[in-house]
Amino acid sequence: MTYRFAEFFAGGGLARLGFGPGWDCAFANDIEQWKAEVYQRNFGSDGLLVGDICLVRSGQVPPTDVWWSSFPCQDHSTAGEREGFSGARGSLVFQVTRLLHAASNCGDAPPIVVFENVLAFASAGKGRDLVALVTSLVSAGYRAGALVLDALSFVPQSRPRLLIVAIRKDLPVARSLEAPRPIARLHPPSVVRAAGMLRSREAAAWIWWRLPAPPACLTRLADVVEPVGSHNLRWRSADNVSSLIATVSPADARRLQAIRCSGAETYGTVVLRPAAGGQGRSLAFRLDGVAGCLMGKADLRYQQLCRVMGDDVAIRPFTKLELARMMGLPSDYQLPSSVARTARLTGDGVAVPVVRWLASRLLEPLLYTALIHTRTSVPAAPVRSLPQRHRKAALAQADGSSRLKAVTRGTTLYLLPSEMERLQSVAYAQHLSVHEFLL
Repeated sequence: MTYRFAEFFAGGGLARLGFGPGWDCAFANDIEQWKAEVYQRNFGSDGLLVGDICLVRSGQVPPTDVWWSSFPCQDHSTAGEREGFSGARGSLVFQVTRLLHAASNCGDAPPIVVFENVLAFASAGKGRDLVALVTSLVSAGYRAGALVLDALSFVPQSRPRLLIVAIRKDLPVARSLEAPRPIARLHPPSVVRAAGMLRSREAAAWIWWRLPAPPACLTRLADVVEPVGSHNLRWRSADNVSSLIATVSPADARRLQAIRCSGAETYGTVVLRPAAGGQGRSLAFRLDGVAGCLMGKADLRYQQLCRVMGDDVAIRPFTKLELARMMGLPSDYQLPSSVARTARLTGDGVAVPVVRWLASRLLEPLLYTALIHTRTSVPAAPVRSLPQRHRKAALAQADGSSRLKAVTRGTTLYLLPSEMERLQSVAYAQHLSVHEFLL
């Protein structure tokens, strides 16, 4: 079964990679020409519209199952100016809701809409920015909820992202995907506070999404770095590193000394932060084998890689390959020509396995349920007697535990996604709904 999606603020198509081969991208839009060129090298130009989203009209977006929007984060990020919706880029998310309202008025509204941004968006404007977005979604005919997923569950990069997932209010939601109250690992205090600010109409349309916890990620920075002798590495001079180390805080100096004494090869990251008292900057270490959030630039004001082995401390920018690996990009993905643009592309993007996890654990189950709902809500075909072998063939080969629920006249069946697809294909070939087929 194949689904169709539209991708706004597409960048290099990282969300597209996350959706995977079971999804077709029917529409993509981005304003930056160089990112569009990267997108075209990897996916071709079909469905890609390069230009200002403010100029996109509803008729240009074809009917799809999901709209994905990784809208600009600079005005909401702690690394930006925190201007929120008053910033030039912060308000662009409402260009997507503008198109969504137009699609709703024409009867072409997608079943599901997803907005992705930094976690700080949940507290931007003291929660009012998230409230405003949810209010716009509810007025367009959706129920919505927000959750947080961290790329650290999949790759050695701490990159928590807020995901606002909205589903059309006329479509059902399986009870297994909706929680009665917040779940701490998915709904941090900032999301809970913003949800508490919703007016009664929006509060009634709010959903506490439920997802299983991802498996623990065993990959560390040491697993993604290029070999020490690679020609791509640009190490800082020993004198420069010594002068930087002289600025570290006493606490970081003690941690660094402990690792030096261990003699073990340790990889981490360093960043220049404002020094205590606001006088100059000091070097801060992170030596737990994980990178901080990639932020679109490869200089020390953001972060660079460090390697500690005995008395030797070495610092350098990440390479293109390392940046790609920390975002979960496949090895055949064609990156920009420079490290600076690769840092920008990855720093502005969403980690590929985060999208895959959300799609497989939430979006695809929601769409399965929506398909059953829409198929069975049309005028029913006459009930026919089908040979028992058809039922057995459709439900054969149960070989896993990730199941979908189908209910008919009080009887509940738990089916694998592959079983559900076979069941649907056999039933529809006989001009029957799934419920009629099961009867």
